[in-house]
Amino acid sequence: MHLVSALKYQLFWYAALSVYYFVLILLRGFILVFAKVLDAKYQKTDRRYTILAWKIYLSTGAFIVLLEIATAIFITQTVISNTPIKRGAIMTIATATYTFYKMTMTIINLIKARKNNNPIIQSLRNVNFADACTSMVSLTVIMLAVFGEGQQLVFIKAGVGFFACASIILLASIMIIRGYNNLKKLSGDNKNG
Repeated sequence: MHLVSALKYQLFWYAALSVYYFVLILLRGFILVFAKVLDAKYQKTDRRYTILAWKIYLSTGAFIVLLEIATAIFITQTVISNTPIKRGAIMTIATATYTFYKMTMTIINLIKARKNNNPIIQSLRNVNFADACTSMVSLTVIMLAVFGEGQQLVFIKAGVGFFACASIILLASIMIIRGYNNLKKLSGDNKNG
């Protein structure tokens, strides 16, 4: 949808969002491919499986941080330039409905994944969280462009953008710390055992 909007309206905002979502699709694909390889090569109770699963988790966190820093720079540029976003009211309402559904399902699945304790599943859920937060920023920018008026809109866009980016970077940082600690613990157990 963003790619079509980028081509139709020739706006950088939609093109950048398209690239962001494409990179997230690739990240999900890599996680799933590596998970499939691990499942084929090792038993889930095998120590090597656990170590490689935590490496995937750690790598995913690091990649999300890098991606989100680039996204934060782009969001800042978009807020400062106050580029108009073209979109109809009906399409905006449909996007809002889908975005709130996506955010609700993401939060539910994030809670379920914490109980699972599988680093690969948690990696996928955290990527989905990053996706949903960016969708909320996109929705805010679009809704304010379609329905809003006034200078205070810049502060709303900036606030939502900052909160979403900060939330994603915080979650990714927790992933990095947790992945590193688990890998350190597993390598310490390996030396002792």
